Amino acid sequence: MSHVSVSRFFTIPVHELFGYFIDARLIESWSAPEGMTLHVPLLDVKAGGKYRYVHTSPQGNYICDGHFRKIIQNELLKMVDDKIIDPDGNLSGKDLQTEVKFVSFASGSGVEVKVTGFQNAQFAEECEKGWNQCFDKLQDLVKDSGPHQFHSEENWNRVQGA
Repeated sequence: MSHVSVSRFFTIPVHELFGYFIDARLIESWSAPEGMTLHVPLLDVKAGGKYRYVHTSPQGNYICDGHFRKIIQNELLKMVDDKIIDPDGNLSGKDLQTEVKFVSFASGSGVEVKVTGFQNAQFAEECEKGWNQCFDKLQDLVKDSGPHQFHSEENWNRVQGA
């Protein structure tokens, strides 16, 4: 398995779904596989901007440092995980390419995540399982939620520094 592709439909507008991928507080609320928590100490949402995700498990911290290659509001995020460090301090992955596409539908929105650049099949399988678990959490989180005003275009411009 050299790549992972996971997609999901959500009953919220695409601008809200997109917001769950660019707001550190919201990312922390859903983007950690079972048995893990997530802290996002760095998230500079712009082309070339850096991010750091710290997943904590009973074994310790997995640290992912990366950058955004391309961003199109409510449509696309292209990211590169420059390095992923395991709890023992070993490099467990590098240069993983992630493309997140968003699609608007009359009844909600869809998202498709494609990840390429895996060094081994086991890591790819774990990644696919993790994305599915995260999307399960996100579906539970948004199914009864109301609109989030901070995902307005005004706040997108604030995040972008415009």
